[in-house]
Amino acid sequence: MARAVKGAGKGSALKRKDRRQAKYTPGPGPDSFKPVGVADKAVAVGEKEKKAPGKLSKKRKAEGGGSGAAAAANGDDKKHKFAKKTSGGSAGGGKDGKYAGSGGKDASWAKKAPLSNKHADAPKHVATTRKEQKAANDEKKAYQKPNFTLVTEIVTMWERLRVKKISAVDKRALVVSIFKACVGKVPDLANNHKGSRVIQALLKYGTKEEVAAIYGECTPQIAMLAKSLYGHFIVKKLVDGTSKDKLPALLAHVQGSVRTLAKHPVGSQ
Repeated sequence: MARAVKGAGKGSALKRKDRRQAKYTPGPGPDSFKPVGVADKAVAVGEKEKKAPGKLSKKRKAEGGGSGAAAAANGDDKKHKFAKKTSGGSAGGGKDGKYAGSGGKDASWAKKAPLSNKHADAPKHVATTRKEQKAANDEKKAYQKPNFTLVTEIVTMWERLRVKKISAVDKRALVVSIFKACVGKVPDLANNHKGSRVIQALLKYGTKEEVAAIYGECTPQIAMLAKSLYGHFIVKKLVDGTSKDKLPALLAHVQGSVRTLAKHPVGSQ
């Protein structure tokens, strides 16, 4: 059923009729919305009537699309948007001088400059290899984490030390090198995940003098190491390796912290 025949009322049908007449017969007369006697604007022969400019977008406003000079420039750009093919290779870049202009395609096809220079000074991303990324991360950690360089060196030697197929001479040389690097920093290294394993290896493969030196450095810090997730392993070995007559002197360093250690999830072990 046609829309005009629907029972929508005569008023709706008349409104639709008036809209059709205003769209298709807009000239002056009884069927038009324009008042009778008002002549239309004279238009020269062969000249099209200019339409009123529509609403400009933000991008066109920034480019100056509303001004007359900009409109003329836009008109020139539209004319030269698709350049003709040229036969010479030097006139146009690209394949066999396919496009006119110096860059292969016309300048209007090139990437436009950003409207804002807000991020012009931002550093551009440069692709790097994994080795370069690892070196940069290690350099940052060296500033942020204490003894990072030392831990890296002793862990490298420890990896060679714990190999089964190694001669006694090489093993002894590695133990001496690790011990010299760790002297004076044993409590700090015992708090580290990898450093704690290296100290335990020294207690396993070191001489009595080296083991006694390590225990001597850890004894004053026994309360702090007992609460450490990695340092409490050293405390366990220290307690197990101390004779009964020297235990009271060792436990004197825990005096005043027993209640705190008993409540601590790691220290209570």
